[in-house]
Amino acid sequence: MKKQNIYLKLSVKYIYYFLLFIVFSYFLSHILVEGSKIISVAINDMIAGKFVNLKSIFFTILIFVILSTLISFFKKLCGEQFSLVIQKESKNYIVKKIEEIEYAYINEHTGTLITKLISDIEKIGQLYSEIIPEIFQSIITIIALSYSIFKMDWILLLSIVICYPLVMCISNNLAKNINRLAKSRRAKYDELTQVANDDIAGIAIARSYGLNKILNERVEKIANDILGNEIYRNKYQAIGNVIQSLVKWIPSVICSLIALMEFFKGQLSIGDMMAFIILFNKISSPMSELPFKINDGRELLISIKRINEIMAAPKEHSGTYCGNTSDLSKTESVICFKDVSFWYNSNREKRVFDKLNIDIKKGTTTAIVGSSGVGKSTLFKIICGLEKVREGDYYLYEQNFRNWNLTAARKEIALVSQNVFLFADTIFSNITYGMDDVSIEVVIDACKAACIHDYIITLPDGYQTFIGENGVNLSGGQRQRLTIARAFLKSSSILLLDEPTSALDVKTEEAINRIIETRKNNQTVIIIAHRLSTIRNADDIIVLHKGKVAERGCHFELLGKEGLYSKLYNNECETGIE
Repeated sequence: MKKQNIYLKLSVKYIYYFLLFIVFSYFLSHILVEGSKIISVAINDMIAGKFVNLKSIFFTILIFVILSTLISFFKKLCGEQFSLVIQKESKNYIVKKIEEIEYAYINEHTGTLITKLISDIEKIGQLYSEIIPEIFQSIITIIALSYSIFKMDWILLLSIVICYPLVMCISNNLAKNINRLAKSRRAKYDELTQVANDDIAGIAIARSYGLNKILNERVEKIANDILGNEIYRNKYQAIGNVIQSLVKWIPSVICSLIALMEFFKGQLSIGDMMAFIILFNKISSPMSELPFKINDGRELLISIKRINEIMAAPKEHSGTYCGNTSDLSKTESVICFKDVSFWYNSNREKRVFDKLNIDIKKGTTTAIVGSSGVGKSTLFKIICGLEKVREGDYYLYEQNFRNWNLTAARKEIALVSQNVFLFADTIFSNITYGMDDVSIEVVIDACKAACIHDYIITLPDGYQTFIGENGVNLSGGQRQRLTIARAFLKSSSILLLDEPTSALDVKTEEAINRIIETRKNNQTVIIIAHRLSTIRNADDIIVLHKGKVAERGCHFELLGKEGLYSKLYNNECETGIE
């Protein structure tokens, strides 16, 4: 996987904001130095009995204050702009990347992705808006004021600097422990997000089976691990805060004593000593805070590494072939599997398909049947390009799928999944997502075909009715019919129906099946059947068993063979499923 550091790339792209921030920070420090010089000279002149123009000094200081205020405003503006543009563009990069990541990767890392997209991006925003500007502000202040103190008396600068190597050493050791705990904490939060996601998604099952206690124990265990991690982390941070206080206090005492010694020796005037006190008060905070700000930055850099893991995730392979109406109209074979083998993850021994061979012709209705877990839904995932074949070849319109541009290929396919998903939007928007300039008349026709129009027009807002998150305001059958309408509207050349009528009553199911039957003149229809009685009119029925095609033929041919299909059909009839 090719590693991408999008934040480094964006930092370079918008470096001019940061350079302006540094320039303004320098001017602020320079104004402070010049102001301390004016005060120093004025005090020395007053002690020497010279004339001091207090009015001139007052107006000079006033100008410095006004300049400092303006410069602080523009400095803050540049720093915030630097942070905001990077956050905005990084989110765009990440969202675009997620659209390209392999389906298998997303499926395996759902909880981790959610945490990274919420928590880590927020922490990176904190890094760019607070930590990085503060670190550079401190460095510039330290350099500018140190130079000014050095020009007064190099011994004073030495007294400040000599205390800090020990501090850096201690803070560096603390940082290693805090970073280790931070990585562990983020991993635990990923785990907690995944568990919470499972709990919410499966809340109906959890309540009906009385699994609340087990789920609570899972959450409690992870929460206790996080608590233990936080206790250790807070301990190290408390030690750091104590050291930070000592670092501010010890140099203050030492430097004050040395300044007095230099004054009594005649090496330092009273004015210079006052200037030193002003500068020291301004330099002590950044010098004591800098090591710990760097530690905070190191901890937040973990979030950048985690986001870069997303950017390095494997992309879906997409070829260059886009197909055209002329070429597609000439081909008879729509979907062809040649010796296709497939397994999940690295479990090569547990094959879903083992040298599977299937050829589906244009304009036919083909049903895929088999026992639960035989790979029917996996077959659809491969057809849609969500999963890649491990061995063998998959052809779409006689073109190897590896050569197809994924966007073009998926335009040829409309999928109705057994796992219904709807957006938290209006009915009209849910049906027309991804389609431009769709008229209401066309949407109504699709909804009539899906037997949902009569219900929609009874709603106060009709097609503009908001249906809630994942269609929470609709029944299971209504949600399923909306997804069928969405597929009908797409008018793709291939229609994949994965148990499309499982949540419908028999009457509605028969009506939709009649509509599907009429569509095969313009579409190739492939159905995974919930009830075998609904596919009796299919042109072709493929029976899957142990990763291969066990039987194939029309309904009556397969019944006549008295094989696996006949057994499945008879079992269904015996249980009264019609």
